[in-house]
Amino acid sequence: MVLYHDFEYLLLVRCVMVHPPGGQPKLV
Repeated sequence: MVLYHDFEYLLLVRCVMVHPPGGQPKLV
């Protein structure tokens, strides 16, 4: 599903964006 894939991608990007150096990624 394209929408589901895009949703997962957005979550991954957001997770990477808020990923602290040397820490665990977190969703906001």
